[in-house]
Amino acid sequence: MIRPSEQAGNWVEAQIKDGPAGKQLPTAPEIAARFGVSAMTVFRILRRFRDEHKLVMIPGKGSFVGPLSPRPFSEPLPKKSSFELAADVLVDMIASGSLKTGQPLPSLKYLCLQFGIAPITARTAYREIQRRALVVKIGKNFFVGTTPGSAVRTGPKGHVLLLTYRPEVDFRWVFRQDALAQAYQKMERELCTYNVSLLGTTPDTIGPLIDSWKRGRDAPRGIACYCAEGSQLNVLLPTLKRMEGSARWTPPKVLLDWHSGDHRALPGWVNILSRGNISTVAARMVVRSILESNCRRVYLCIDESATTWNVVNARFTVLKLRGELIPVQGKIHFTFVIKPADDDAGFDRFMGSAPPQDDPLQPLRKYAPTTLEALRKEIVFEEQPESLIGKKREGPALWVFSTAKMAAAALEQAQRKGLRVPGDASILCLENDPEYFHLGISYCGPDWDTIGYLMAHSLLGDIPIAKTRLGFIRSAIIMMNKLTT
Repeated sequence: MIRPSEQAGNWVEAQIKDGPAGKQLPTAPEIAARFGVSAMTVFRILRRFRDEHKLVMIPGKGSFVGPLSPRPFSEPLPKKSSFELAADVLVDMIASGSLKTGQPLPSLKYLCLQFGIAPITARTAYREIQRRALVVKIGKNFFVGTTPGSAVRTGPKGHVLLLTYRPEVDFRWVFRQDALAQAYQKMERELCTYNVSLLGTTPDTIGPLIDSWKRGRDAPRGIACYCAEGSQLNVLLPTLKRMEGSARWTPPKVLLDWHSGDHRALPGWVNILSRGNISTVAARMVVRSILESNCRRVYLCIDESATTWNVVNARFTVLKLRGELIPVQGKIHFTFVIKPADDDAGFDRFMGSAPPQDDPLQPLRKYAPTTLEALRKEIVFEEQPESLIGKKREGPALWVFSTAKMAAAALEQAQRKGLRVPGDASILCLENDPEYFHLGISYCGPDWDTIGYLMAHSLLGDIPIAKTRLGFIRSAIIMMNKLTT
């Protein structure tokens, strides 16, 4: 009789042989539940195929049939023990903001059940994280923090500078009306819990300040650069060069809120929060929600006059979502319903003069570009997209709305027509507006609180920060299934 672990290994091997390269496998817990084995057993199976270059494991993304690119060396990666794997997962939870400073680590029993390991192995994992100076032991429990003071959120007073290279922007705009206003508000609150104040400054004063810091004056804990972009590199790079450390001083941490442009010239020690990456990861979560809904017909309703996730405009939103839908086209019938900003509604005006494949802002170039002819068939214009719900009896459909106002109107329309929500129709919103919380509309988009938390700790430098393969701070996205999905 074949053991369950062997069955799981044979199944993974069959998935790899069926290909193609780049195909994503189910998560380790899903495979474990399928064959009745522990998640740790599945991790070992996946690692074995990874070491044989048949599988690519990307932290935070999943496991994919490989190889996606040639390996720079042929030697297998060193194997890790069970406690090291468990410790790595907990460290990733700390670095991604899932476990925040001051919070206790999961209980010993939870860790044993989650990874299928013995209590002595779980205790060794706790000690390993403590050895890495990421948690402290207070009483019988371990808490996230580099020192007892950081675990209980106390420490000496300090300050962080907020620098803007946009003279037309004042700091009230950053915290009230900017795309990342909620994240900046959370960042400021998080810094305050560590006795760190946020002070504004301008490019005119930053040079003399750096010179005074090198002479031993009151240096900040960090510097956050607001909404930087590639056109400002000629000013940014000399400033960052002056800040590089030496034997006599350690420079403050630097966080770049990156709007757009080529970032490859930036030094590796700079933390980069990419606005484009936030929208990309959010678009992927939307597509994942579409797949999990089991609806074969999807309507993506975008308001042209509003920005989606407070980050990108309507045209860019369509291209982002369309790029992520490429792997599932043919399996799901999707239509983009655009609510025009003015009376001059039309495909050519909406898309602009340049085809998407020639547009320098075309997102996700790793995918094959979508032709104008294909987009023209998938995009329709409607003054009231919410009025379309229930017009055709075509089975369960998922309606995705870019604004909470449209989603609320669609929910009212569905109830008026006697549709079951969810059931006959499901409604998902890309905006989490407090004005409509009482309706229980499901939300998918950036987790601004976690993003602001990671921004603050990238400036404090007290915990590792999870990064993408391109070096960006890993964006936190949330899917809130409420009453409409």
